[in-house]
Amino acid sequence: MAHGEILVLSLPVLVVLMGFLLSHAEGVDTAKITSHPPLPIAVVGIIYCMSCRLPGYDKYLDASPLPGAVARLQCSSSAPGVTVKGTTDKNGYFLIQTNKVTNYEAHKCRVFLESSPLSYCNVPVYPAGKRSGAHLKFERNKKLGSGQQALYTAGAFAFAPAKGSSCPRSP
Repeated sequence: MAHGEILVLSLPVLVVLMGFLLSHAEGVDTAKITSHPPLPIAVVGIIYCMSCRLPGYDKYLDASPLPGAVARLQCSSSAPGVTVKGTTDKNGYFLIQTNKVTNYEAHKCRVFLESSPLSYCNVPVYPAGKRSGAHLKFERNKKLGSGQQALYTAGAFAFAPAKGSSCPRSP
């Protein structure tokens, strides 16, 4: 017999043997190995205003954190879909938490820029345009009360002034 035929004939025996060994191993709970409970998700990110010198301006980014901006988490994991919004804090960070989506469905979610509180810095530029969203990137599981939550990041977003308009001048 050729080596390839021996390998093909012995493969089913190896599979059965491995299954037997795993099911009879002492101290090993095979149910825990193969099943991980779904966790609710949380998404963090930051929103900037580009080229306007607001409090917290970072000359290396040419941007300022944008408090009061709104980000939208949109998921197509169920028939009607799930939409949850979050507002940025004084440092431009947002946190969106939902029990309607689990870590099993997070790959079907994206985060979009929804709105800016500033009329002079309200054109979505990153990701490009209002229709582009950011995919979620898994960070870690974190403790939440007596359970856990899967934490994702959506990264950085930016609004800018419309073409032809300018930022207000500093006094």
